[in-house]
Amino acid sequence: MTFERGDLVEYQTGHGEYATGRVTVVNHADETVEVEDEDDGSTWSGLMDYATLLEKGRSPAGEYGLTGS
Repeated sequence: MTFERGDLVEYQTGHGEYATGRVTVVNHADETVEVEDEDDGSTWSGLMDYATLLEKGRSPAGEYGLTGS
């Protein structure tokens, strides 16, 4: 799965525990992402394998580096 900044994802925070947030950083070389949690704004970093795409980036133009088109 390829993620982009602004994508909404569900990510694993622990054994059987999940949260949702927006991708803020994508590192394809390491296959890792950083996600800003929707509920508390905390940052999670982890392998792409532990994140599931819920929705392609639909953040407001300019947020997370998106230009809107």
